Amino acid sequence: MSLMYEAVPHADHEWLTEGKRAVVITTAPHIGKVVCVTISQKTADINGDGVPDQLNLKIQSSMVVFETGNPVYVGETVIGTTANVHSMHLDGIADGTVDVNNWIAELIDDSVHKCLRHESALKAFSLIPL
Repeated sequence: MSLMYEAVPHADHEWLTEGKRAVVITTAPHIGKVVCVTISQKTADINGDGVPDQLNLKIQSSMVVFETGNPVYVGETVIGTTANVHSMHLDGIADGTVDVNNWIAELIDDSVHKCLRHESALKAFSLIPL
């Protein structure tokens, strides 16, 4: 899916609190939909030496109402993804082989796409009687 979107400025929306980023989709068939991505990060000491070795990012996205940030539903189900944790060894960041900003941008992009696919699946499967 070829998808383009624009960032929603934090200053314009009180619902965009720390750790949240939102985008407005600018390509069909999702034009005007808003996806909010929530990101939290922690480091972990993998080998027990008291020094953080790994950066862990927890990312979750959901479709929201632009004006309020309230979730969008299909039936009684929020359109959104399950939170996923992604890890990166800090050595790769420290020695410059990994650009952490590019890594985070890729994770956000993947989460936005996944949220839109989730909406399509919820709508399609809501038509099938259980």
